[in-house]
Amino acid sequence: MPGRDIWRAILAVVGTSIILYTMLQVVFIGGFTWNSSAFGTTGVSPGDWSALSTSPYPPIYSFPFFYEVAGLGLGVLAILLAIDGVVSPSGTLSQYMASTARVLYGTSKEGFLSDKFFEVHGKYRVPVWGLIATMIVTIVLLVMAFAGTLVSSVGGAWSALVSIITTTGVFSYIIGSVFLPVSRKYAPDLPRPFKLPVYQAFSLAAFVISALLVYWGAGALIAPPSDPYGGYILIAVMLAGALTYLTYKDKKPCDLKSGLWVVAFLIFTGVLVALGCYGFGIIPSSPLPFAWIIDIIAAIGFYFWAINSAVPECHVKVNIDKGVEASKNESE
Repeated sequence: MPGRDIWRAILAVVGTSIILYTMLQVVFIGGFTWNSSAFGTTGVSPGDWSALSTSPYPPIYSFPFFYEVAGLGLGVLAILLAIDGVVSPSGTLSQYMASTARVLYGTSKEGFLSDKFFEVHGKYRVPVWGLIATMIVTIVLLVMAFAGTLVSSVGGAWSALVSIITTTGVFSYIIGSVFLPVSRKYAPDLPRPFKLPVYQAFSLAAFVISALLVYWGAGALIAPPSDPYGGYILIAVMLAGALTYLTYKDKKPCDLKSGLWVVAFLIFTGVLVALGCYGFGIIPSSPLPFAWIIDIIAAIGFYFWAINSAVPECHVKVNIDKGVEASKNESE
């Protein structure tokens, strides 16, 4: 039963992750050696954790467990960790390959992309062109990151790529936190295998936390030693996407009005990043992280703006009915 199993799955996954990563940190700290060439910490004083990012090559912060076990003389384990570093992300790779292709499929279905992305394989029933496009973009980004060509625009290669992907991914969670209360309001009788209790509190908390993560992700891209314009480029790209959607020729006036909060949110985040500790430092970070506080208060305001500016009830019901009907057709 989804109502029972979803909670069990969430608690099991989160609990296991907390235990696993806590144990990993205990092991890492316990086996760590300061001021050691074998560990890549030459010249780093004991307790000076921030200096690890500037230690001579090989920098332990870039692949901490690999360099630690190598420094301990456990070469075989170091090789296994290196292999695991390549193999373990394959699960996430397959997940995002499939989900991104489905996003392109849905976007094409709504008329924002070519009809080619709406085509599915006759036998396997997967959006072929979406998978191909996703693969091409993935290869391009990986090659660019490997070559280091991102350094001049969005910060340091691999770390910048990770920040971009995670920040844009988190931004999608903001939309979900708004959709839940709107769908409960306009479609209360919709069949729900799993019904989240106290959804108002969870939705608001998810929106605020997501807003903070977007702020931190964009800020990390402009913080030294990254390029000073990285985070702004990220915000500008997301803003351009939002504006492109809002100016689509077939959008209705109510659709434009209901989406203005997205544009305002992105502009606000970009300004806050510039004024906060990641940018010009106009907003002080001591004795309290005032930029964070401002972001939390503003996020609450944006949340209620988004809820109250939702498209009319009839449009919500039509979209939900279309989604339900599409799910039924694809399952047949």
